[in-house]
Amino acid sequence: PAFVLLQTGWASGIIAASIASIKAADKTLGHVNCHLSAQGETLETQYAQWWQSVLMLLHQGAAGYVMSSPVQRRIRESHFVAIVTPALKHLRKEIARLTAQLA
Repeated sequence: PAFVLLQTGWASGIIAASIASIKAADKTLGHVNCHLSAQGETLETQYAQWWQSVLMLLHQGAAGYVMSSPVQRRIRESHFVAIVTPALKHLRKEIARLTAQLA
């Protein structure tokens, strides 16, 4: 249990810092970031809900380190999503621009 709690602490810190970075980026990139479906406030709410479930010690343990584990697959998929997200917001910005031109 102590090892799992250590990992959730790291994850929590990374998530909280990431949300803070997202909110700070909106000061200069808000015109592009507004096209993302998840905004800083939404992520903060989801984070708070997730944190409550962590406090109940829901975890997968060592399965997250086994390459054939579905848990490990979700971790790899989440890394992929993080890589392509900037492209998605720019695509949504262009879709919004084209939609406005057609209106």
